Amino acid sequence: MAEALSRLYKQQSSEKDGFKITREDLAAMAGMATETVSRTLSDFKEEGLIEKKGSLIQVLNPEKLAKMKN
Repeated sequence: MAEALSRLYKQQSSEKDGFKITREDLAAMAGMATETVSRTLSDFKEEGLIEKKGSLIQVLNPEKLAKMKN
């Protein structure tokens, strides 16, 4: 999941407000179930790695996210 978010962040680095993606699309990219994506995003938000508003995700700490083990 961290790898998929890092990839999206790098591709959309010009978007200061973040990027939009559905949970289903993110699940497909990360090879996870949709429910697992929801839980993982909540965990990442609690850790201060991302901010989430609906389908908009803003990466707050790209360096730490990139170093996470999947």
